[in-house]
Amino acid sequence: QWAVEDGVIVCKGGGGGYLLTEKEFADFELRCEYRFTKPGTNSGIALRTPPKGDPAYQGMEIQLIDDEGWAGVHKFELKDFQHTGSIYDVQPAKKAANKPVGEWNAVRVVCKGRDVSVSLNGDELVKANLDDYAAKFDKHPGLKRAAGHLGFQSYNVRVEFRNVTVAESK
Repeated sequence: QWAVEDGVIVCKGGGGGYLLTEKEFADFELRCEYRFTKPGTNSGIALRTPPKGDPAYQGMEIQLIDDEGWAGVHKFELKDFQHTGSIYDVQPAKKAANKPVGEWNAVRVVCKGRDVSVSLNGDELVKANLDDYAAKFDKHPGLKRAAGHLGFQSYNVRVEFRNVTVAESK
């Protein structure tokens, strides 16, 4: 399902799973742009994940979803921790900040030690210390990981990524 088209990483549709880096990262800044091509799109960014297992639980997943169009397409409302920028099922995003479907969104994720921050289109959506979520460690053992692979997820329809950079922190 994954391909490169005109310099853009694309997942052509659902069932693409995760496209992961070969290298593991601990402290880093990840920047990229993503674009949804249809209303109701669901995707994500895997952080500090092992090569096997569900990154949303065995690592962390930053949710990327069509906040505005989801309910109209799928006929149910998102939970607070399912909105774009949220650490999935852990820390909800402060607000919705997606651009309309078809436009590029710029995301920035910084992981430094136990601190994780997520910004979208210049708005800070999450600023979290993972130790504050110790009650979730049993369900989300990945929150304890200090390093792992990074990647992109496809859930239901085509999603596109470009201008991907990762800078390791020292």
